Amino acid sequence: MPPDAVGYAETGPVAVITVASPPLNILTWTLREQIVAAVRRGFTSPQVRVLCLVSGLERAFSAGADIGEFRDSLHPGGGRARSTIEHQAYDEIEFGPKPVICGVNGYCLGGGLELAMAADLRIAGADAVFGQPEIGLGCFPGGGGTERLALLVGRSRAKELLWTGRQFSAAEALSWGLVTAVVPAGELTTAVLELAGQLAAKSPRAVLAIKTLVDEATGARQAIAGALPAVAPWVEEMYNSDEVAAALAAFEARRSA
Repeated sequence: MPPDAVGYAETGPVAVITVASPPLNILTWTLREQIVAAVRRGFTSPQVRVLCLVSGLERAFSAGADIGEFRDSLHPGGGRARSTIEHQAYDEIEFGPKPVICGVNGYCLGGGLELAMAADLRIAGADAVFGQPEIGLGCFPGGGGTERLALLVGRSRAKELLWTGRQFSAAEALSWGLVTAVVPAGELTTAVLELAGQLAAKSPRAVLAIKTLVDEATGARQAIAGALPAVAPWVEEMYNSDEVAAALAAFEARRSA
C-alpha cells in the first residue's frame, strides 16, 4: 500500500478524502485506519462543513476487505474483535457531526459497500457495481452491513442480496434508494463536489439538526449501534467454523492460481 494512499484536501468548507491504493482499494487494517483518521480530521476542522469520500482509482471505490488478513482473525476471540473494530469504525463515520457524501465508482463490494453505506449520501457512477459477497466464504458482512443494507433498501431486498451475494448495478441501487443519483462515470467527482457545495452553503446547525433528527426518527443510530452485541457473536461463530476455513483456503488457492 502506498504511504499516501489516503489523500486529504480542504477547499473552503469542503474536505475531500481520496482513497487510492492500487489495484482495487482493498481495505487492509491500515487503509481503514487511515480513512477513519482522515474523516476525523474533517470532522474536527473548524472550516469544514461537508466531507466527500471518493476513490482515486478508475476500477473501484473498494473491492472489499483484505481476504488475506482474515487469517489473523481465525482464532478464539478473533471474529468478535474484527467485527467490533470494523463496526465501530463505520459507526464513527456515519454518526459524526458533519455530512459525508460518498462517490462510488467501479467495484463497491463487501467491506467497501459497508464503508460506502456509512456515508450519509451516495452518488454512483454509471459503472458502479455493488455487492455483499461474504456468504461465498461462509460468512456475512459483520461490520454493520446487515443493519445498514436493511435500513437503506428494506428487509426483504437486503435478505435477498445478502443470501445470494450477487452483484447489482448502479441503476438497481438507485431504484432501491441505496444511492441518490447515478451520473456518467466521468462526471462523478464533479457531481459529488456540487452536492457538497450546496450543503456547505446551508446553515451548519440546521444541517446537523436534520442529520440528527432523521437518524433519530428512523431509529438508525440505535439499530446500528445496538446491533453490535448481537453481530459480534455470530461473526465469532463463523470465523471459528470449518466452513469458513475451507472457503478461505479455496479462495486463496484460486487467487494463487
